Amino acid sequence: MKAHYDFESADVRRNPYAAQLNQRVQLHVPRSALAFFESVATAQGITVEAVMQLYLREAAASGRQLQWPEAAPAGESRKRA
Repeated sequence: MKAHYDFESADVRRNPYAAQLNQRVQLHVPRSALAFFESVATAQGITVEAVMQLYLREAAASGRQLQWPEAAPAGESRKRA
């Protein structure tokens, strides 16, 4: 290995796939869900963001579908949790 490398003359190119890797989104997360992710993150020694990403990636990879509650009868609105 060389003792010094000259990066000033290097051919610098941006990663053409970088935009496809991640996309920043903003979510409103219930406090109870956030507390759950924080406890998992603390136990694993990683960030809350990393825990959320792992859960989302696993759900997407397994094709997991959400179980929605039955629709309210006509004229009634759903109660917010």
